[in-house]
Amino acid sequence: MNKIFFATILIVSTLIGCSPSFANEINSSKNEIEISYDLIQNEDQHFNISTKEGTIEITIEEISDNTINTLRTIKSGTYLIKYSSPGAWKASFKAKITSGKMTSVFSGNVSPTTGTISQKNLRIINSKESRYSFVWTKGYINNSDGIKATISGNSLKVSGF
Repeated sequence: MNKIFFATILIVSTLIGCSPSFANEINSSKNEIEISYDLIQNEDQHFNISTKEGTIEITIEEISDNTINTLRTIKSGTYLIKYSSPGAWKASFKAKITSGKMTSVFSGNVSPTTGTISQKNLRIINSKESRYSFVWTKGYINNSDGIKATISGNSLKVSGF
């Protein structure tokens, strides 16, 4: 009798302790996606990357300052970085690059396609990296999301996080 009682208590305790997890409902592969933009060629580039959640759209546009790069070096200029996370949000910011270093980031913009956005923070981490971070909330789930831009060699690498 005690063994049956103990087994019943164990099963009920296990079932009560196993509440459903909602963390996987908003699971994204955006951390695995990184594009590379050539800072020497400076052409506008648009990427559509298919994931199991949908299509991630990433665009990098050079904002014209009417200079021509004839030296095959990283051109100083301002770049508009756009990133769209499927079913979640669209975000963008501008990064000014001078002599191969990020000198400022500004004009951060993010809008949810579902849910809400709060705690926006656009900043330069160091001379080679900037981040636009925010909290995306859908239902009762809060996610720390954002865009990361990194200068690596002659490239500007952009990814979500």
